[in-house]
Amino acid sequence: MLKKYVRENLWFLVPWLLFVIACSYFCIAYSKVDLHLMSNQFVGGWSDTLFLILTSTGDGLIIIIAIVILLFFNTRMAIQLAIIFVISSIIAHLFKDVLMVHMYRPYYVFNHLHIKLKLINGMYMNEVSSFPSGHSMTAFSLLAFFAFYIRNNYIKLFFCITAILIAYSRVYLSQHFLMDILGGSLIGVITVLLVMAYSNISMKYNMPLRAYLKLKKE
Repeated sequence: MLKKYVRENLWFLVPWLLFVIACSYFCIAYSKVDLHLMSNQFVGGWSDTLFLILTSTGDGLIIIIAIVILLFFNTRMAIQLAIIFVISSIIAHLFKDVLMVHMYRPYYVFNHLHIKLKLINGMYMNEVSSFPSGHSMTAFSLLAFFAFYIRNNYIKLFFCITAILIAYSRVYLSQHFLMDILGGSLIGVITVLLVMAYSNISMKYNMPLRAYLKLKKE
């Protein structure tokens, strides 16, 4: 089943893999401080608004809303997405709160280095729990999940590019380092692949909640 999902979703997975390779190269070739400074010089202008909008779509609440909506149309998809959300969240918080609790975010690091970053006025800057990026994990897991259900290859590609832009918004806004969004994307996509291939949820759960409630009334 895993090979089947990989084969059918190359238009999402290949650009994502190129993103992973590019991020890995830069994370190895440069220090995270130098890498962030290179990125930070492009902050300002119309792109501030663009990335503020994009980053808001990576909030974990978006997946919860998607799960609730799916319950009324396709219970099986809702259950799969809920499993993906729970597993990826547990993995992310294991890193954030246990394994890499002392990984600090750009704002904290650069303050202690006495280097001023270009920041957007009025934005709350987090300082701790840097790795992995939760917004990146949410974006990649949600958009990969829907991409796997869509047959149109161009939409799959569009979803992947959108997920990359949402993830990059976290670097642009100095909420995360590049390695953080790389980690978030890996957790998100790999979790989707494994859950979709091996969850084996019965087709009987395809009945939407609205139809089930109607049946109960009768």
